[in-house]
Amino acid sequence: GEFSCERYDHDFGGWVESECLGLYLIDDREQCRVYELEERVKELDAREISLPERSSMLHRTDFHDDYQTVMAYKVSEVIDAIRAAGIRIKGGE
Repeated sequence: GEFSCERYDHDFGGWVESECLGLYLIDDREQCRVYELEERVKELDAREISLPERSSMLHRTDFHDDYQTVMAYKVSEVIDAIRAAGIRIKGGE
């Protein structure tokens, strides 16, 4: 006896014999999990942090230099903004 398996390939436009056949197994649970993870990645990519307003501060680089005014963020307010976005901070504050 002989086993023959053919299928009609619409892209190819004809019958294809067994040596050209491909078999794909699909696990619905795995497909669902992949979808969930892709959605989670989209959520993470869409996250934004609203930074606080900067404050005017006096700053100098050396003890003998004159002070200059610079605009800077308060560290505690930046940390609060990061946490409000749902991001954990590792390390000391």
